[in-house]
Amino acid sequence: MSTFNAIFSLMAKMTVLTTLGEPAIKTIKFDFRQHKITPDSFAQVRKAIEDGRIAVAMNPKLSVTGTYDSGSNCLELVDGTSLYMERKALIVHECLHAWFDLKLVKNMTVKTSEAAAHLAQCIYARKKVGEAVAVTDRLQGSNPAKDHVFDLAWTLAGKVINSGKSPTQAEVDDLEDAIAKCPSYKSEANDIAQWNGVPKA
Repeated sequence: MSTFNAIFSLMAKMTVLTTLGEPAIKTIKFDFRQHKITPDSFAQVRKAIEDGRIAVAMNPKLSVTGTYDSGSNCLELVDGTSLYMERKALIVHECLHAWFDLKLVKNMTVKTSEAAAHLAQCIYARKKVGEAVAVTDRLQGSNPAKDHVFDLAWTLAGKVINSGKSPTQAEVDDLEDAIAKCPSYKSEANDIAQWNGVPKA
């Protein structure tokens, strides 16, 4: 890695660690299928990053804004220096994937992983901008199918925040169904997510 890349990857790491330490993270609490997502889920990922067990890198050549690669245990960001709420919400999304990998979750479909990550992403975003926001202020997708995913996740995030209750089975099914119809995930939605674990401390 060049010195230039190393510096920007270090900046990306600091952005991720700062995001995971924000008060909004403490509001992410919900059950999804048999999985209990809590603020400690993100604290565990933060610790794994601090310990060097999960890497963070900036990769301006990414075709997406960010991704978590379970094969290399690396969170990659196309721009790790951005402090925009939308980019930080994506960090939350990808860090939930990292937690699933950290926990070596078995038999989780891609659509379940993505649906849970979208919900966590939207809870974080709603807490950052305030719960009483207009629909037009929500996170949005780049195409109608992806935008529908954000529409459902944003509304569901509001319910979770306001009620303190986890999504119902029907709400989980609806969000997963929207994921399965989204071009970004359609071909692999029902595949088992390939979480292979993270090195122990």
